[in-house]
Amino acid sequence: MRTPPDTVSKLDAARRQLSTAISLFLREQDTVSTHTLTAAGHQILRNLAKLRGISSLIKDNPHVRPERRAEFIAAVNEAENFFKHADRDPDAVLEFRPAQTEYLLQDAVLLYHQLAGRHFYNGTVYLIWFIARHPDLIDLDGLPEISSLLQTVGPPESVERGDLVGFLDRPSTLPNVDA
Repeated sequence: MRTPPDTVSKLDAARRQLSTAISLFLREQDTVSTHTLTAAGHQILRNLAKLRGISSLIKDNPHVRPERRAEFIAAVNEAENFFKHADRDPDAVLEFRPAQTEYLLQDAVLLYHQLAGRHFYNGTVYLIWFIARHPDLIDLDGLPEISSLLQTVGPPESVERGDLVGFLDRPSTLPNVDA
């Protein structure tokens, strides 16, 4: 029996990659796969965003000095490129810092929201964790659904990744949120 084709838009492909990355992240599973899926989804969203005049908070940061931009982007992309390519450095070893995935995921989730005009469920769950983990980084104005959900998980300082895994298996009841 032949598998029917799967018709996928670029936005949907990015959402699906990020949903899987978030599931892996919250379950504290393979950090390399998590980062690779995050980077792939982020790149799609960044390309779509550029076409609409939207900037990535990380890769298009206007506060990076122009003369240091190439160095900055190389550092941001180091793990992504290492995990994708082996043509120039087949024997290389990377000291990977999985914490950078947290910020790339957050940027990707926010890019998706800007492009789609709505959140996606796993992205919403991730933002709850990210905001609980980094309460001083995100302004919750304009994110009322995130703010109300954040209150359901308990005090931000006590929220752990595993606390949110159960949310991934629940159907979304949030309005204007993609699956």
